[in-house]
Amino acid sequence: MTKFVSALIATTLSTTFAAGAMAADLDMNIFTLDNEATVTLTSNGQGVANYPVVIQGQQYLTSENGTVSIVNHDSVPHVYKFVAKDSQGNLIEHRRYLTTDN
Repeated sequence: MTKFVSALIATTLSTTFAAGAMAADLDMNIFTLDNEATVTLTSNGQGVANYPVVIQGQQYLTSENGTVSIVNHDSVPHVYKFVAKDSQGNLIEHRRYLTTDN
């Protein structure tokens, strides 16, 4: 009976850790330089192609290497909002300040 309980506990713990890892499989990184931002979505270290990213309310799809780039062409700086949804339905949300177009 003790071996059965130990096996049951080990299975439960490994399933719990696996479920927790799955929720964090989608990562968003944003590189900004002046008035430009490049968003990179990765899953397990690899770029995620054709994945939706919402930037300032407008939806974009990532390229084959998992990136989307935007430029602030306005005459005033803005804080941009970047949003993606992982496979579990959790929102990944970041904000970045982009300067003016010079």
